[in-house]
Amino acid sequence: GMDEGDWGEPVYSGMTESISSGLKEALLDDVLTIPRGQTVSIYLASNKELMFVQGDQEFFLAEDARDFKTFTGSTTKKAFKRKLGNANFYGEVTYYTVVHKAAMPSPSIPPSLQSVAPSNAPTKQFLPGELLLTNEQLGIELSSGLEAKLIASSGKKLTLVDDKESFLSFHSRFDGAGVIDLGERGYVYVSNSEETYGGVYGLQFNLAGEIVDYKTLLSNTKRNCGGGLTPHNTWISCEEVKQGQCWQVSADPNSSNYLHAQKTMIGGSRGGRFESVATDSRIKQSPVYFVTEDSTFGAMRRFQANSTGWHSLHAGGDTSYLRIIDDKFFEWTKNLSAARKSAYAHYQNSEGISFNDGTLYFTTKSTQKLFVLDLESSTYKLETTGLDFQGKGSFNAMPDQVIKGDKRFLYFTESGGKTPGVYVRDMRTGKYMTIFEAGDERYLNDETVGVAFSPGRHRMYAGYQMSGVLFEFRRTDNLPFP
Repeated sequence: GMDEGDWGEPVYSGMTESISSGLKEALLDDVLTIPRGQTVSIYLASNKELMFVQGDQEFFLAEDARDFKTFTGSTTKKAFKRKLGNANFYGEVTYYTVVHKAAMPSPSIPPSLQSVAPSNAPTKQFLPGELLLTNEQLGIELSSGLEAKLIASSGKKLTLVDDKESFLSFHSRFDGAGVIDLGERGYVYVSNSEETYGGVYGLQFNLAGEIVDYKTLLSNTKRNCGGGLTPHNTWISCEEVKQGQCWQVSADPNSSNYLHAQKTMIGGSRGGRFESVATDSRIKQSPVYFVTEDSTFGAMRRFQANSTGWHSLHAGGDTSYLRIIDDKFFEWTKNLSAARKSAYAHYQNSEGISFNDGTLYFTTKSTQKLFVLDLESSTYKLETTGLDFQGKGSFNAMPDQVIKGDKRFLYFTESGGKTPGVYVRDMRTGKYMTIFEAGDERYLNDETVGVAFSPGRHRMYAGYQMSGVLFEFRRTDNLPFP
C-alpha cells in the first residue's frame, strides 16, 4: 500500500536466491541493531506482486510457503512488545528485506548473521545451531526458538488427558519411531523397544497433542531397533538380531489389521540384523522398500512389491541388493554374496535410511559416513557426517537414524560421545546444524532416538535411550518444523 517515494532510504539490502518451486529467498547482508526506545520499519520491495496484497494474513501464507526468510527480528507486520535477541529495546518494529531488482549472485550468510542474540536471551526465531539455550531441568541445550518438555520416562506410567494414568508403564530402551496420522482422531507415536524381548508400543495423542492412550502394538519379537513408515500409514519394525525379521504394524484402532502385526517378506527365509526402512512410492502400484542391516557383511536390500497397501509387504515382490562398483557408481544385484562383499568393503554396519525425491540417504555408524545415492543415475556421493558444521554444538560421534524433514532438512540421531544430540543436514547446502544436544553429563555416551513429527509438523518427539526420557519439542513461533 506504499508508493516507492514513501519508502525512504533502505537500512540494509538483500539479494535473492532461487529456491524450490521457483520462489526466491532474500539473504540479508548486515545485522540491524536498534537502540533502546527507537523504532524502524523495513519493507519488502520487489518488481513482482508476491505478497501483502491482502495484508498480514497473506504475509503469513508467504512465510509458510518459503517465499522468503528473515534472519533477524520479527516476521510479522505487527506491533509487539518483547525484547528482541539482537536489539536491546522495547517497541514497535517491522522487519522486512529490501530485494534488489537487478540479478546478482547469491551470497552466503555472513558471519555477522550467525548469531543474532546473546546466549541468555530468548527469541521467537528458530535458528538451528544458534544460541543453544540451556534447559537445566531436562539437561539439554536447545537451538534458539525451541522449547521442550518431558512427556514420558521408561518404567513410569504416563499422565493421560484429564489427569488419568496409563495402565502400562512406558517401555525401556525405546528406539526407532514414527507417527501414524488418524485424522480427526489425532495421531499415534509408534515406538520400538530394543530390549531383548523387543516389542512395539503406541502413544495415542488427540489433536491438541495430549496423550489419550498407551498400548502394546507388537510383542514376542526381539530387539526391535529401527524401522520406517509406509505409504499406506503403517509402521515397519525391524529386529536387530541374528535371523531377525521386519514386521508390519498397524496403529489405527479402526483398521482390521490393528493388533494383528505380520512378518513381511523383506527379511526372506534367512532374515538378518535389520535396522531401518525407507520407501520410494513414486510408482504407486509398485512401491520399493529399502532396508539396512547392521552387520559387517550387512548388504542393503531393495524389495520391490507387486501390489499396494498392507498386502504389498506380504504378497510377493522382487529382492535385490546394493553393490558399490567403484567410487562413483553402484548397482542392484541378485547376487547376495557379491553384495555382502561390497558391504564389507564399503558400507559396514549401515544404520538409518531415508528417501527424498529420487535420492536415497543412509549412514554407516562405525565409519561415520553418509551415502547419498542418486537412484536415477546409479551414482553416489560419500561424506563424513557433521564435518561441514555450521553454528554451535558438534556432531562428531556416530550417526544413527536418518529422518526426512518436510523439504529442506534431514534429521540425524547420534550414538555415543560427550554431548549426543539431534542434528540436521541442509539438503541444499550440505551443512550440518544442531537442533538440541546434551547439556550435562547425565547423557554421557547415551544415544538419541525416536525422532518423529506430529501431523502438520508442529511437534517433534525425540529422547535418550539409556536414560529413558522422551521429550516433546515445539517452535516458539508456532511454525512447523522444516
